[in-house]
Amino acid sequence: MQSASSKDLTPLGEGRGFAARFGAAFRAEIYKAVRSRSTRLALAAVALLSACAAASYRFVEDPGDPGTVHNAFGCFAYSASVGVWAASFVLVAFASLLVSQERGSGTLAFALSRPIGRNALFAAKAATVFGAPLAALAAALLPALALSAAFYGFGDVVERIPYGSEFLTWKHHGRNFMANRAFMAAGLSILPLCGLSCMGFLFSNAFRRPASSLGLAISAYFILEFVVRRFSEGLGEYLFNTYATSFYETLGALARGISTAQISGRQAVLSLGVSAAFSILSVAASFIIFRFRESG
Repeated sequence: MQSASSKDLTPLGEGRGFAARFGAAFRAEIYKAVRSRSTRLALAAVALLSACAAASYRFVEDPGDPGTVHNAFGCFAYSASVGVWAASFVLVAFASLLVSQERGSGTLAFALSRPIGRNALFAAKAATVFGAPLAALAAALLPALALSAAFYGFGDVVERIPYGSEFLTWKHHGRNFMANRAFMAAGLSILPLCGLSCMGFLFSNAFRRPASSLGLAISAYFILEFVVRRFSEGLGEYLFNTYATSFYETLGALARGISTAQISGRQAVLSLGVSAAFSILSVAASFIIFRFRESG
């Protein structure tokens, strides 16, 4: 999903400290990612899926209840969930090729032959792994936000409080409250996305061939998806399920008037904690492999 040339790897901060060498290597990584056509196409695909989900919600799946009619929050929650799911897949693929593709093309060996140092180069790639979820999340959320606002317009959300078989009272959730919930949903998605990105990075360091690292990382991704969906009630909160469900459980449930479906504080803490721990362990294992491998 990315390409590199010797020109991309020349400003490596020869003769300088670690910070300068890391900065030069990180700029080279950003330069390669920005120039990569496959990376740009992948982000465009995420944005397109998010936009299509918003359009589908508006013209096909609009539930037509007071919580969503003429209100953008329900549409945004739905389309953002679809976009973030697509972003998770793209991140695994991107990270799984970050090292193995350069190893296969020989540019990694060229970079390691320069005075940059193995540690600074690895740190730059790890920083790219942690920065990529922000770009993917922006590609997923911005089209959803723009189209949701265009289709409905943001406003207060009305929640129907059931009493037996009827609705006895109505509860209003203000626009500012719902906006805070939207920011919460986005925040809850970052660490799980980083966990998936680090998983791909681990496969990229563990296997020499790009096809092997990509194929096995994608396989692990779908196995994880199956486990989450099959055992969501028992194991879901201990895995990376919130990267796609947080927008529904944190925001969309309120927009649809189902406050009991909101994500609990325990679920959020567990998911973020597991995601952070998995990210750290994956990067640590990747560093060991990268640092002590005999050849790039």
